[in-house]
Amino acid sequence: MAGTVVLALNRINQPANAQLAATSGIIAGGGTLTITNIGPGPKAGDISPLLNQSVSGFAVLNLPPSPAGNIWLNKIATDGTLRVVATTPVTLAVQTVGACLSFSWRADHVGWKLEMQTDVLNSGLGTNWTEVPGSDTNDQIAAPIIPVSGAVFFRLVSP
Repeated sequence: MAGTVVLALNRINQPANAQLAATSGIIAGGGTLTITNIGPGPKAGDISPLLNQSVSGFAVLNLPPSPAGNIWLNKIATDGTLRVVATTPVTLAVQTVGACLSFSWRADHVGWKLEMQTDVLNSGLGTNWTEVPGSDTNDQIAAPIIPVSGAVFFRLVSP
């Protein structure tokens, strides 16, 4: 795809007829990928499966305007999708379930990342935040409670 590729979004037709698919081999990016919206405006939480595989290497990516209070999350190079993610602050709910902390947040914020940092007791916050694996593709995740960790901090960050 070294030329110009134009894909049209229409949230009414998803997920049927929603992908450009390669039946064999890989799709190689290049050139310009332009996404247009021909249907109703996208909403937070929408996932558009544009390609049936990850594709990287586009020189230019043109996206339609994102809805107010939202951003486009480009996952084309990861899984072939384009997502709409809310940017408004969200409450991170936490509860203890057995030997785990269970975190959850609103589904329209899938794409946000839960990050954690572990430090010795009394050291305070540092800059060593790490992403909790899988948190950017879910709206809930469990983390084991490890008593010897000292101080553990969590935060939910926008993409």
